[in-house]
Amino acid sequence: MNGTQIPTVQLRGRYPDYLWNNFIQLIGRQDWIACQQQLKDVDEELWSTTIQRMLMERLHHRSQYILISLEGLKNDWEECFYQYLAHNFGFQVNSMPFEMLARSLPLKILRREGANPHAIESLLYGQAGLLEKDFNDSYPTELQMHYRHFQKKYSLTPIAASAWKFMRMRPVNFPTIRIAQFAEMIRSHPSLFSIARDSEDLENILPLLSVQANGYWSDHYLFDKLSTRSEKNMGIHSIENILINTIVPFIYAWGIFTGSESAREKALEFLFQIPAEDNSIIRKWSEMGVNIGNAGTSQALIQLKQLHCAEKKCLSCTIGSRIINTLS
Repeated sequence: MNGTQIPTVQLRGRYPDYLWNNFIQLIGRQDWIACQQQLKDVDEELWSTTIQRMLMERLHHRSQYILISLEGLKNDWEECFYQYLAHNFGFQVNSMPFEMLARSLPLKILRREGANPHAIESLLYGQAGLLEKDFNDSYPTELQMHYRHFQKKYSLTPIAASAWKFMRMRPVNFPTIRIAQFAEMIRSHPSLFSIARDSEDLENILPLLSVQANGYWSDHYLFDKLSTRSEKNMGIHSIENILINTIVPFIYAWGIFTGSESAREKALEFLFQIPAEDNSIIRKWSEMGVNIGNAGTSQALIQLKQLHCAEKKCLSCTIGSRIINTLS
């Protein structure tokens, strides 16, 4: 427009024509991943290199999000961990309202009132907007009474109850049950991040996550509605989800923040001790014959699919680059 010359780079003649043709042929395929037809021919060493690279990339990306959040919280690791843990307790469907709940109710308030057996539950259910009606049962009525006191004391404004999703969910995953489990985890271990960070053995962390909801929920899924009796414990898959998506990334982020290589190595070691995830992406990789023995591998494969294969970034993938060079 103003006569300024725009710098350009001419690539023609700087690489063999067959590479361009192979690249176009590869990314033009409509399979689940572009190299699906060649996947069975990928050697073990190349797979290992790719998995390692994707896992490190995923942990680095997650750590950066944590460290950015940490800046806004004045480097309060426990508060940051509490918010991320809450988000994870929503298990995708209710992740956002859970995070909104945690952001509206600082951990320091829960810690300050934690000596009262019903304080944490009343604060969480109240801030969740789930105590805004009249109840018949004594348990929610008592929670409501406690919450009204705390609401005035701390000038709290609850989130909208309509933010929570109950439809098409198994009752055991209702937000009422998840909040009860979250409340027990915070009550039992208000400094959970510090404990997990300093634990050298994954077996020492597992009991911390094996919480059970308040006894009221043994025969309820909703306030005022009786149900068949069943203890509302955190299931092993939920525990593994928290380990993979909250505890491990935070330990790794701590390693970056402090320059601790041992912390980063511990985070990786924990991942390789946790069973692989079971979701649509991992099942698809498994159907294609990929061996997935642990969460380290499944996390790497999720990263590979979502940020590389789905966007046809074959040139940034070690497997894709090798195929482009050898495709006939």
